[in-house]
Amino acid sequence: MQLFKYMPIVTPSNAGSTKAKIDNKMRLASIANNNFWFAKPENLNDPFDCKPEFREPKGFRETEKIIQELSSDEIDYLATQLPGTKTKSDVIKRYKLLYDNGSISIPLLHSFTKRLVQVRMSNMGVLSLSETNSNCLMWTHYAKNHSGICVEYYIPENTRGLDKVRYRQRQPVLSINQAFSEKSGKLLEMLYTKSIHWKYEKEWRIARLEGNKLYSVMNARTLNIYFGINVSSATKKFVKRELGNNFNYIEMRLDRNFGIKEKN
Repeated sequence: MQLFKYMPIVTPSNAGSTKAKIDNKMRLASIANNNFWFAKPENLNDPFDCKPEFREPKGFRETEKIIQELSSDEIDYLATQLPGTKTKSDVIKRYKLLYDNGSISIPLLHSFTKRLVQVRMSNMGVLSLSETNSNCLMWTHYAKNHSGICVEYYIPENTRGLDKVRYRQRQPVLSINQAFSEKSGKLLEMLYTKSIHWKYEKEWRIARLEGNKLYSVMNARTLNIYFGINVSSATKKFVKRELGNNFNYIEMRLDRNFGIKEKN
């Protein structure tokens, strides 16, 4: 299937900061090498992205199930809250004792485990793509006011982790137990759920377990490079010099009724 990625690109002389110049080089190098940057949720522009609401556990038995699902690193984190505990069994026994004695409440334990879910979510990687290359708002937001580029990719439909974003009126609500259960798949589903306000983006995502990294996507390839309607001639030359003649370069133009389309 064909999917698109909007990007801000400027010439080195206009990039300003060293970081902007490095970002420019990274974007163009990723296109040339057919690699993709998977961002952590904290770097996405929607403050609700990957942040479900959680229902509190109904009692200690449900909380015990949650602890059983934790990884060794997550158990280590909980053990730091309880000096003298090391193993999963130690943690369960200590929390049970504290709960029975009234020394710790289910809401407090819930806050600990909720934090673990948030850490797990925050470490994941997301690649955001779109079905369209002609959305005026996306050219404005993601391609520096139409002065950047939009890259068209071929992404195989059977790509691991590829799914269409579902847009909802209400923020998803999970139990902590659902969030930690790999079998339910509910936590992963949150990566593909956004507010209805973002529906115009027609987004598809690919998820990976670790974010802020470059990944290759098997059998994916770059098809075309589209220049925004405000892109400078210097930027066009810069992009073509960096990427060479391996791709088709297509300019966008204004169309009727506030539309944008490819030049013939």
